[in-house]
Amino acid sequence: MKPQSMFKALLSLNLNSLHSATTKFNPFLHHFSFKFYTTTSDPKSFAVSYLINNFGFSPESALKASNCVHFKTQQKPDSVLTFFRNHGFSDSDLFSVIRKEPWLLSCDTHKRVLPKFQFLISKGASTSDIVRVVTVNPRFLKPSLENCIIPAYELNTVLELKCLGIDPSKSYFADAMLAKRATTGLQWSDKIDTFKKWGWSDETILEAFKKQPMCMLTSSQKVDKVMRFWVNKLGWDSSHLVKAPGIFGYSLEKRIIPRASVINYLLSKGLRKESSSFLTPFFMTDESFLEKFVMCFDDEEASQLLKLYRENMDLQDCK
Repeated sequence: MKPQSMFKALLSLNLNSLHSATTKFNPFLHHFSFKFYTTTSDPKSFAVSYLINNFGFSPESALKASNCVHFKTQQKPDSVLTFFRNHGFSDSDLFSVIRKEPWLLSCDTHKRVLPKFQFLISKGASTSDIVRVVTVNPRFLKPSLENCIIPAYELNTVLELKCLGIDPSKSYFADAMLAKRATTGLQWSDKIDTFKKWGWSDETILEAFKKQPMCMLTSSQKVDKVMRFWVNKLGWDSSHLVKAPGIFGYSLEKRIIPRASVINYLLSKGLRKESSSFLTPFFMTDESFLEKFVMCFDDEEASQLLKLYRENMDLQDCK
């Protein structure tokens, strides 16, 4: 899922509707000095004063907000603000966020907020993306990560897969979900671009994804290396791999190159028909491959093929 798609979904989550209007930024409060050190035996009174002095709350709104904030000294709210600053929030961002959701000043940021930031990062979000999501809708930080945010994200993944033409009733849908959820938006885009670089269209990429969803878990670098060997070194058509994208999951050095050297030799000697499948040999066990494509020939030819196979295997070991 692209980061912007995820953020659009997260911003539109129905979290009992966000009605708080964004308060116009007060330039006099832009750089919080936190020189309000007064302590009082009444925690509620302290919280009211803190909100008024540092965030420009009116006495009435500060009194109302104090029902959801609990701190006796400025140490707790100051530590919360420091946490947000360390994650890229400016004083202007914090002013907006706290005006909307003052309860954050007394929350345990490492239990309540950090896991949500980490979840967003795991989905490809940057620091600026997180700041934008939270500043626009800080109430996003209130609901449970496990019970609300993750299910909403997963629902969006299902909808996106359906838009791609992936049928939820098909056996491969579960794998498609896993592959989509495990790939960030940037990684997904990079892989699409890499496949297209080697001549695949949107339609052929989708065809390959349906056949083997886990092919999208292969890194762009690995896809590029396999394609470069297949097309430039062997001179074979990249479209062959659309039919069996699972080949990207195999080792280029340990399986693809040694076996391709044997198949290419057989083709050059007329010992294998051009019309034969290019892909079948790569999906066999080692024993079956050697039996069918090496040891089945006469002693001299089999010896030459086995030498070629082992040399290519050893060559990769030396790299």
